Amino acid sequence: IDRPPFEIELREPQMAAGLDFEKISTIDGVKNFYVVKHDGAVLAGQGDRTDTVCHCIALSGLNGDAIRLLFGYSKFNFMVFSRQCQENLIIFPLSNCFLAVVKEASAPMPNLIQKVNELLQAIQSKPNTGQNI
Repeated sequence: IDRPPFEIELREPQMAAGLDFEKISTIDGVKNFYVVKHDGAVLAGQGDRTDTVCHCIALSGLNGDAIRLLFGYSKFNFMVFSRQCQENLIIFPLSNCFLAVVKEASAPMPNLIQKVNELLQAIQSKPNTGQNI
């Protein structure tokens, strides 16, 4: 994959942007969420088996980006892994990490995706906080 190496520095201003990710858990239909660096390291989140899950999220996101490049698509919006129990995993690429959301079984997928995208746009449109997500 042709992308610059991922680097992140933890600074005081970045903490404020990181706290915005906690708002993801307040969206109706979110059971768990993870914010994961490309190497699988956890930046934020809540959920079970975090260490194991986050490496798989990073690999899946990187593979989604590779598929995007292979087929010449301009954007990778999100990737969904469906489960029989309806608690689907949705992975959203950010500029230097991935957001993965586990959907509550009863939540409508289109509404959840729209609300997460709205929150991500709000986070990304904030004045520069020292963090590019």
